[in-house]
Amino acid sequence: MKKQVIKGIMLILICSVSTSCISAGAEKNESKDNVVKQKGVECKEGTVNKNEGEVISFEEYRKLFEQLNDSIKVDGYTLKASSLGPDVTAIDKDLSFGKREWITIDGKMNNTEPESTQEMLFFENARGTSQITITVGYMDNYIAEDLLIYPTNRGYDELNRELADKTDSIVVAYKNILISVQQVATQKADMVATQSALREVIKNLKKPPNN
Repeated sequence: MKKQVIKGIMLILICSVSTSCISAGAEKNESKDNVVKQKGVECKEGTVNKNEGEVISFEEYRKLFEQLNDSIKVDGYTLKASSLGPDVTAIDKDLSFGKREWITIDGKMNNTEPESTQEMLFFENARGTSQITITVGYMDNYIAEDLLIYPTNRGYDELNRELADKTDSIVVAYKNILISVQQVATQKADMVATQSALREVIKNLKKPPNN
């Protein structure tokens, strides 16, 4: 009985990505069949798998970026450049834990049209003193629908204040897509503008994709 209680505790810890787990069965072999399911997450034997119903296909990802490219408006900013079209990025393989040399769906550069898993939109204000970059990255597996990272280097007296004030960034997840909104300014980054750009992205994510 004591061993069974310990096994139940371990299963709960392993399935911590879910808000609830199915307790281990009374019989030893029953615990192997326990499955924890939540929106976008399936936990079995300590493994997290994607839920196909919550994952955007690569084709849908491409259409989504085209929609963002055509629709996003940021107050006080103009879209200056976009990675729409044949645009891929090479990286040092060790930076991807040895998985890829190109930011493409297979990690390689093909002779045909490359399938980039990173797309970018570049906005600038009228004076050319602030630039907002929206980066949309495709992944195979479901992540979340949430704000994941909102770093700030403000409020740390040890840092160079002039440098710290010049950047602002946010990272959110939408199903299996990561979206980064980053602002760089010559003087001081406007957090309101960064958040406004993110709200525009979120508004467009909720729209039906273009056909």
